[in-house]
Amino acid sequence: MKKIILLLITFLFFNSLGLNAKKSHNTLESARMNDKEFITEIRELFPENEIKIINSTVGRFAVATSDSTVHIALSTSDYTSFKGYKGYSNLLIILDQDGNIETIIFVLSDDTKPYVQNILKSKIFSVLSKQNIETYERPSYLVSGATITSNVFTESINKTLDSFKQIYKYLEFDDFKCIIPDSLMKIK
Repeated sequence: MKKIILLLITFLFFNSLGLNAKKSHNTLESARMNDKEFITEIRELFPENEIKIINSTVGRFAVATSDSTVHIALSTSDYTSFKGYKGYSNLLIILDQDGNIETIIFVLSDDTKPYVQNILKSKIFSVLSKQNIETYERPSYLVSGATITSNVFTESINKTLDSFKQIYKYLEFDDFKCIIPDSLMKIK
């Protein structure tokens, strides 16, 4: 009985981390969130905000606005193609309107679960948070025992921020609204 309870707790723990991926993410496309999944992830963070997805010339991003805040969400799989030990990973980077990294959220990875857990337990995301996209130094943090996966995580964050910086410098914010120049929009 104790083994069954332990297995159930383990399953629920992995499920809460998104580590029990039902499909393999051996291709970059399988690691990407569609627009509905992207909005769902952002809505969990900002349930009261209006959310708009923008497909720009550099990559997709979302803007979550309210009467008093603007948040920008970036999915690393929209900007990078780094493959980890077993497949692709996806992280969600949240910026405020001043370009400060508010938080970095783990979305999914096919890499070895204990390695991913070691990274999540480390201070890697909190160290990278609170920096500004304009002055971010693009460090590389490695977690012992999860070197490949932690390198992929940090390189994905760095590449995503480097790419988005090209867009961010043209965004304007007025009365907690994000103004996006037409020249940045992807024409379909």
